Amino acid sequence: MKLKLVDLQLNEVTGDVNLSEAVFGARFDSDLVAQVYQVYMTNQRVAGASPKTRAQVRGGGRKPWAQKGTGRARAGSIRSPLFRGGGVVFGPAGRVWKSKVNKKMKKSAIRSVLSKHLADGTLLAVVVTDDGDKTTSLAKAVRKFVEKIRGDKHIEGRLVTFVTDNPDVRLGLRNMQNLNLASSDGVNIYDVLSPAILIFDKEALVKINEKLA
Repeated sequence: MKLKLVDLQLNEVTGDVNLSEAVFGARFDSDLVAQVYQVYMTNQRVAGASPKTRAQVRGGGRKPWAQKGTGRARAGSIRSPLFRGGGVVFGPAGRVWKSKVNKKMKKSAIRSVLSKHLADGTLLAVVVTDDGDKTTSLAKAVRKFVEKIRGDKHIEGRLVTFVTDNPDVRLGLRNMQNLNLASSDGVNIYDVLSPAILIFDKEALVKINEKLA
């Protein structure tokens, strides 16, 4: 399998990239993709509030006043729930939202989505040649290419994911609106499933091809 390679500086197709049939020719398994995506999004949730009980609040070791003779109600600790600054009775326990899927399932789901992007024509491969000021020239080329893609009425305003390991490109594009930056080592199901267009630079695409094969 081959994918056309676009040089962003020349703005033209300059060659092809060989793709693995096992990675980019897989059947789209919607149930598997949905399961892996749901687990990923669930794991992004932050644990809720978890107030301290009277046993966990610091202080309150000394009995605040004598048991008898003061005319006040008896008290054993100023960290009782009856006092300001005391513990909370029956507060929320701070649920941890964590779930798991095995590595084979994750890889299969990503292969499935990559194959669909290739079949739909929404997977692009690019190469950026360095011509001087790295951060400026490389980022400008990618930015111009992404904005050109967004000119399509079907893509306008939707998320685009750019996968690259080039630190200069990542530095220049980190604040671009509706652009998700990912690396070949850390690419996940959200990075490949959410965008309308998925763009790889040549080096990252080669690494992904080897990693998932």
